[in-house]
Amino acid sequence: MALRLWWGVTLVGEGFFVRVAPACCALLVAVKPPLHSQATPEWLELAAEFSIGREEPGYDLTMVGDVVTGSGGMILVAQPREGLVRVFDSTGSFIGSVGRRGSGPGEFQRVSGLTVRGDTLMVSDGSLSRVSVFLPRWTLIQTISVSPALAGRSYRRLAPLGVLRDGSVVASPVVAATIANNPEAIVLPLYVVGRDNEIKGILAELDMSDVSARISTGARFIAISRPLSNASLWDVAADGSVVAVVHPRVPTGSRRERFQVIALRSPADTVFCVWFSYTPRELPASTRDSIVASWIEELSRSAPRPLLNREVPNALNLPRYQPPVSDVLVAGDGRVWLRRERFGRAVGLWAVLDSGGRIVAYAVGPSGTELKHVEGSRAWGVELDENDIPRVVRYRVRPSRPGADAPDLQPSGRCG
Repeated sequence: MALRLWWGVTLVGEGFFVRVAPACCALLVAVKPPLHSQATPEWLELAAEFSIGREEPGYDLTMVGDVVTGSGGMILVAQPREGLVRVFDSTGSFIGSVGRRGSGPGEFQRVSGLTVRGDTLMVSDGSLSRVSVFLPRWTLIQTISVSPALAGRSYRRLAPLGVLRDGSVVASPVVAATIANNPEAIVLPLYVVGRDNEIKGILAELDMSDVSARISTGARFIAISRPLSNASLWDVAADGSVVAVVHPRVPTGSRRERFQVIALRSPADTVFCVWFSYTPRELPASTRDSIVASWIEELSRSAPRPLLNREVPNALNLPRYQPPVSDVLVAGDGRVWLRRERFGRAVGLWAVLDSGGRIVAYAVGPSGTELKHVEGSRAWGVELDENDIPRVVRYRVRPSRPGADAPDLQPSGRCG
């Protein structure tokens, strides 16, 4: 469910929100078995079964947000730029769409999250600050406003991101232009808003202090997102049962470092909070060059290339070492999938944690896969073709031989 920072270009003054949080929160948790007591993790692989995405009406996908499954294996694909949700059957055949771009009942400006519970679909809209609730056949039965009083806070509004099982909404602030103009000073809470439209608590503090940078063109500033930063990652389970937050930080050297993973049902109910140690992995020089070149090409329509050639490398400030985790996903069974470093690996590598925070499996898949949903022995992800056009791929999750890229994660204690 993560909103990608990779291609996000935000003109300062328009406001934006991202899924990030700092490595800060020390939470008290119930006593759990020692982490070192975990059994040897099994190995899994993602084997592609079919894909959705081609130049036909209904199948011509644009940027993909959440992907979830409903009753009968139905596949729901959020299309944030189009303001709708595309619906496919269990074989990948197009059925129809939910909503359309607009501000009226059942319409969306920006689909920021999908939650499915039984036959009910809840669509979060980050621009309209509301959640639309649909029954089968896409009948709108309720619109939930997410607009609690924000007195004393310099936020434009709250962007809902998912619905918890008790009906409360997870929401992130959209910052005002004055804050967006000073990205180094941004720290935002990940709120829980109750059914009475009042803030009930905070799941995590969201630190955006180094996730973006500014480039001056002389006439204006362009804010660009840094693909490698201390930004934390989070995900809300498709059924709203668990929220996972990971606090990776960019390593400063080659010595072993630590990162933190927290899973919560609510601000007062922590499933687990654990630390893992790892060996830092360098960012390949070829990848560094490619990232800089891609940003220059992306921004070349907004600023002169000589200026970009000088300013983009400084603004990105790419580190020597990669953060240990690049994405997080809560599966349908509550397990937490951690995508390890994205660059310099022949395949994608995920560590799978159980409800106690123990590593129970490692999974490998195509290196270009952005995993979106896991349910039982099936997984759904997004891959880009040679023209960067997305397609949704369904994979079978099956046992595999141990991968050649030996995992280096070691449990190093619990929080609190």
